[in-house]
Amino acid sequence: MIKLIYINLLGGIVRKTILVFISLILLICLLPLSGCKPDMVEEETTVIDPKAIEVAEIFINSFWDSQYKYFFHNNTKKTDGIHLSGPGFGKYTDFWLEAQNWQTVMDIYELQGGETYRELIDKVFQGFSSFYPNYQSNDYNDDIGWWALGCTRAYSLTNDIFYLEKAKEMFDHIYESFSEELGGGIFWTKGKTEKNVCTNAPAVITAARLAGFLSEEEYLEKAISIFEWIKDNLYDAETGKLNDTVRLDSTIYEGQFSYNYGTFVGAAYELYLQTGDSAYLQYTEKPLDYILSQKIEDGIMIPEGQGDGAAFRTILFRTLNIFAKSSRPDYQVIINDNALATYNNRRISDSLCGYNWAEIPSDELIIMSVAYAASTSLFQFYKV
Repeated sequence: MIKLIYINLLGGIVRKTILVFISLILLICLLPLSGCKPDMVEEETTVIDPKAIEVAEIFINSFWDSQYKYFFHNNTKKTDGIHLSGPGFGKYTDFWLEAQNWQTVMDIYELQGGETYRELIDKVFQGFSSFYPNYQSNDYNDDIGWWALGCTRAYSLTNDIFYLEKAKEMFDHIYESFSEELGGGIFWTKGKTEKNVCTNAPAVITAARLAGFLSEEEYLEKAISIFEWIKDNLYDAETGKLNDTVRLDSTIYEGQFSYNYGTFVGAAYELYLQTGDSAYLQYTEKPLDYILSQKIEDGIMIPEGQGDGAAFRTILFRTLNIFAKSSRPDYQVIINDNALATYNNRRISDSLCGYNWAEIPSDELIIMSVAYAASTSLFQFYKV
């Protein structure tokens, strides 16, 4: 409330002058509120589709074990005789797949927020650490690399220095397997038999982020070096095709897996962010367009298997989501179409979709948590 002070001794002219002056001040104060300020940009309001909330709740209710802080391997919540590598002889997801479920939790939190999902980020890592107190005993560098990558994201979301320290520790460990053999890059395993994209591309993203977080140039140099190795040995710049592996005898395995494209493009984009060098952008949309041309039928991504492959497409779509927000709105159409396919092809008994997004799974089909996590993540990228 503005109180006007009238000075009777000065007469009516002064009173009118004061009133005019106050009116001008009020008009100036109100201009920004009326939208007249030319450089004022209205913030975009995030609209969360109810299905994003629904599928996230189903994911947690169907697969999360709050007692052991770990995701069950499948919907039966029983030991899986086929997939025995996870804790409890396959009752829970194995080393690298739990890292993918962790990413889905972070997808949910990034969109929806909330204390429940914020705490769940911590709980998943606590459960992993409990089951794998000595993670360095794992011979597979890619397995550890997925957790290092997840830790960089957890740090960016929570600002908890613990995750930054863990990311650095894990990356430094797997970088011990870097070698100039085959021209550079990190070996897939401690056995040093081959080098592949799934070890090296996530390592690039992790190292580039560490360079930014820590302001340490050596991590950026390592990220650039590893990326150059992938580009020179496994990428075809003419077509956008990305091969999977180079072996010690220099033979190439040309396996076409969607997650390799997701992490390779993610690596290029992260290097662009850290260096400001737009040359890295030439390694983004072209490989994405290539793998989409190979893996989409009638608008839906074809399955890549019921095992590890059930997690591959989620990793690709996480990268598609980056470009859907900016340069490629057609990627948003692909995200939406595939998300809706997983939603429309759920079985009635438990509202779960399977690894094949284009069909309703039978009631007898055992559904892995990472398979349903795909639907959960897709809807966190879904745009109304």
